[in-house]
Amino acid sequence: MTIGYTSRACVVPSSQCLFALTTVCGLGIIPFAVTGENLENDLAMQVALAETQRDAQISEIRSIRHYILRNPRWKSDGTMDVRMTTFANGKKKYDILGMSVEGIQKQVFLRILEGEVQSAERKVQEGAVTPENYDMRPTGIATVNGRQCRTVDLIPKRRTRFTLEGKACIDTNDMAVVRMEGRTAKSVSFWVGHPYVVQEYRKIGNFWLSANHQSTADVKFLGTTQLFVQYVDYSVTPKNGAMLMACAAACSPNL
Repeated sequence: MTIGYTSRACVVPSSQCLFALTTVCGLGIIPFAVTGENLENDLAMQVALAETQRDAQISEIRSIRHYILRNPRWKSDGTMDVRMTTFANGKKKYDILGMSVEGIQKQVFLRILEGEVQSAERKVQEGAVTPENYDMRPTGIATVNGRQCRTVDLIPKRRTRFTLEGKACIDTNDMAVVRMEGRTAKSVSFWVGHPYVVQEYRKIGNFWLSANHQSTADVKFLGTTQLFVQYVDYSVTPKNGAMLMACAAACSPNL
């Protein structure tokens, strides 16, 4: 049974997942003038342009991720630690560092990983934050994790399982997505329905990378099932300049 898979390369604009949207997006600082009348029309375009330019600066990203799969019917959560490498061409590979699972949990985790790798190879980026995929309707100003950002409603132009109907916060200095949340615009499958996804990002050097992910789905015959992804350690290799390291605690030697 497929609960889902993730995808969004940090070097290539994203697509999302069957069960959840997990984004690992590298963005830097390219200021754009966003004011008044042109905000609604140009914001998605400016985010897409900034992302493309920043991603072009990256040679490789490695991240250590901690996955948690939770369902109240299970005796214990399934957990997995993974090193994920994203290359400049957008392709990915993963190495499983550890896993604690029972029953169906292992199959779910493996499908998540394989799906992310396969999706990174696709040329069509169905879930990217672009003017082809989204209208953005400004709603106000908010502070997320200490950063002021512009809040917008996300209105999918393409109602697919990879686009979200919800809201986002955009740092208009960096033209970076700080937070996204909402339901998939189209049912993922008969089993999963419309998962609710929350994705947050943090800034490392001049790049924006995923910090935390949570998705919740009402899975047929299993009930409410949650996927959590914590992005613990990062190493970012830019095409020019020194490697950047960022860690939740002490950096993992597995990077």
